[in-house]
Amino acid sequence: ATWSDEMYQLLGYEVGAVMPTYEQLLQHIEREDRPRFEAAMANLLLAGDALDIEFCYQSRLQGRRHAHLRGHRKRSDEGSLTTIHGTFQDITERKLAEIALSKNRSALQESQTLYRSLTDNLPDAVVLLFDADLRYLLATGKALDHLQRDGMMFEGNTLYDLATPDQLADLVPRYLAVFEGQRLQFEYQARG
Repeated sequence: ATWSDEMYQLLGYEVGAVMPTYEQLLQHIEREDRPRFEAAMANLLLAGDALDIEFCYQSRLQGRRHAHLRGHRKRSDEGSLTTIHGTFQDITERKLAEIALSKNRSALQESQTLYRSLTDNLPDAVVLLFDADLRYLLATGKALDHLQRDGMMFEGNTLYDLATPDQLADLVPRYLAVFEGQRLQFEYQARG
């Protein structure tokens, strides 16, 4: 077996410091991921299935990391296994970003559920949630009925899509100030 210089570095070794073996690699695979990893390797060796697996591993220098391993086997003309070729890619930053995004989406959904339940019980209120592009993420409240509006007409659109020029001149500076960290509280009289 041979490892690239990058493979040694990803596992936290100086190039050539350890013998590159399957067993050496397996020692770095997180315990909970080893059964999946070993099954994928067995499928590659026995059935010839392409290897394509994500798992966690331990780098001696960087601790817990995430990897994506792809590989395939080569056989001689007689059918015996000659080599396994593969790529071992560290995908830690991508996985951490995916985890953070998932948490943010969950938090946003919880927040939207909370705001919906609050405003559904306030008789003369509307709650509008925006993202940084001033796109409506949530529009709810009993006052929408008085305005003869449906929250769905707002959600997914931007303030720029739905407001008049006078409304934009009044509201955009306030909303952008909030995104810059200012705390604002104001009431806005809307007409149907």
